[in-house]
Amino acid sequence: MQLINIHTHYHNNETEVIAVVNQYPMSFDLTISNFTLGIHPWYIIKDRLEQELTVLEKNINHKNCIAIGECGLDKKTNIPFDLQQMVFEKQILLAKKYHKPLILHCVKSFDEIIRYKKLLQIEVPMIVHGFSKNKTVAQTLIKHGFYLSFGHHLLVKKDLENVLQNIALEKIFFETDDQKISIESIYDKAATVLGIKNTDLKEQIYTNFNTIINT
Repeated sequence: MQLINIHTHYHNNETEVIAVVNQYPMSFDLTISNFTLGIHPWYIIKDRLEQELTVLEKNINHKNCIAIGECGLDKKTNIPFDLQQMVFEKQILLAKKYHKPLILHCVKSFDEIIRYKKLLQIEVPMIVHGFSKNKTVAQTLIKHGFYLSFGHHLLVKKDLENVLQNIALEKIFFETDDQKISIESIYDKAATVLGIKNTDLKEQIYTNFNTIINT
């Protein structure tokens, strides 16, 4: 059984890992076995937005496109927040229309993504990538049906261990994001924190992956 790396910016040919590679509408490779396609809030350019959305919708049902993303909201970037919200909403609606999961980038905007999920009645899986916040935020997101993906922060932030310990295994994923680290190191750390066998954790995350892509 393969390890799932739910979000990475690097493509490789590791046969023991299913790596879901983040790509962008203006630059992507359809031959990558598993990828996501989306407009990141950092990289919104108004003049090409309609073109990107058209490309996104045209390719969203490609057999190798696992999800839309990463997309989301970020209050720390210079991109106007109202523009971010408009682009985010359009991508959420595409996910709803084509029954695709969403990989979410969220910075200081958790209330907003919860509100969008409720307002637009989104039932497709929504995965908050690179989660590094506290237990209260985690439990609120889980309560509202989100998945959480843990990456390199789990290796260095002691507080995240307690967060992970208080989340149902059915609601988690692991990732390497843009870090040059192995996904195995994340799984090893998580298994130790959770006090379970690495093989059992690997099996559960594999099951989670099959759940979201078949929803």
